[in-house]
Amino acid sequence: MRAPLLRALSACVLLIGCAGEDGSSTGHTHDGVSPDAGEVVIEDDGFVGCPDTIPKFAPGMRASGERAVLGATLVEASNVPPRRYLNDWTLALTRADGSALADVVLTKARAFMPVHGHDGIVPPALTSLAEPGRVQIRGLNLNMRGPWEIQLSLSSPSAGDDYVVFHICVQE
Repeated sequence: MRAPLLRALSACVLLIGCAGEDGSSTGHTHDGVSPDAGEVVIEDDGFVGCPDTIPKFAPGMRASGERAVLGATLVEASNVPPRRYLNDWTLALTRADGSALADVVLTKARAFMPVHGHDGIVPPALTSLAEPGRVQIRGLNLNMRGPWEIQLSLSSPSAGDDYVVFHICVQE
């Protein structure tokens, strides 16, 4: 409900700010700068880009848990960079320092969009692979462009439980 309201409000602001004195469109944004000048332009779906703090997405990227006990490394992804809608990942689950740990399992995975406060609607499927500590996440539903968190609940009888988050950006 909030997204359509925000889009409508953004459109109104842009229309008012882009109109000339006679009410005609000037082709400029609200600050009078041409859209080709490099400023952020809001797209029809409200996408304004992702923060610079989100790391570059690539196989080999790591995330450590909140408790600094467990971690995960992205081994393979169906889309590099991630794209809207369904994405599949293969992860290596490890200790937080990246060393192997045979008894760690992924108990839950969730795609979450913090900007809008919603998840990816459909929970992904989790499959443990033959190699210890390897898991495949199928169907990460990143249904909008923008910043996402891939939230993982990990458990290890020898090391304990931890919560790991990958921060990613969906641009297309």
